[in-house]
Amino acid sequence: MPLATAATESRDVFAVKPTPRTVRFYGFTKPRATMTVVSEVSGKCLEVMADIGEKIDHDGLFARIDPTFIELELEQNRISREQIKNRIAFLEKELKRFELLFSRHSTAESQLDKLTQELDQAHFNLKLLQNQQKVLKERLDRHLVIAPPGWQVIKRLVEPGEWLSVGEPLAELGDFQTLVVPFALAAEEYGALKQLQTILLLDAGEQQVKAGIYRVSPDFDPRSRKINLQLVLIDDLADRRGGIRLELKLDIPEKDVFAVPASAVIRRYGENLLQRESGETVPVVIHGSSDKELRVSSPLIQSGDYFSLKPSP
Repeated sequence: MPLATAATESRDVFAVKPTPRTVRFYGFTKPRATMTVVSEVSGKCLEVMADIGEKIDHDGLFARIDPTFIELELEQNRISREQIKNRIAFLEKELKRFELLFSRHSTAESQLDKLTQELDQAHFNLKLLQNQQKVLKERLDRHLVIAPPGWQVIKRLVEPGEWLSVGEPLAELGDFQTLVVPFALAAEEYGALKQLQTILLLDAGEQQVKAGIYRVSPDFDPRSRKINLQLVLIDDLADRRGGIRLELKLDIPEKDVFAVPASAVIRRYGENLLQRESGETVPVVIHGSSDKELRVSSPLIQSGDYFSLKPSP
């Protein structure tokens, strides 16, 4: 802690000032988000593109499922569409011929209406087949299991040759491109965090890592009475992975707690005393020490009071 003194050369005195309490928190890195990849169709798995720890390629392809049967259905749909198009061409030609006959009073109107109805139904059937084609193509696309590019495989739950059912989990993925660190802070600790202009975390090698507030739960843990939040790492780590231990230091303001030089405290008969300029001694309670300073409190001390740096015994 920085020495909170105001000593002068002419007088060996100092003015006490409130000092915050330093609290350390520890958290471990984790991916920004995780997801479970599932199969949307049934079939035999032909190929898996990424193993545990590997990244999903830029095309997003994770696995391929055998599309043989859906391709056969698409081919059958294509043949049916060709048949109906041929039928429509024939009916349109017949309709023109009957319209000419009807204009010459050589055929009944009912025959013309029947042919018109058959042509309309053929057009409707073509539209149904075209819609069926879209459905089959969509199902075919789902035989390629797509995942977010750049995400890494945490768990792989499928092997080539395995039969897959609809909704079966294939893998667990994590977005390690962005790392977050969860913490649980009390209200006063969260308030101190929000006051920081720059949030710095320390890794095991005491290297600083810049971070920012990412998510804050609107609720609180009823057991610990703390607020759950996540910090997002802005600076890159040498190894982007989960489980890296990082330290967060916060200075929590404390009322009526002051930092004083250790040399200013008189220890006498089990008491700890500070000496004013007038020679009056004030009993204090020591809360802790840091380097050459002591953290003390007393109801008789106010911020700005002067005490002797070198008290008389």
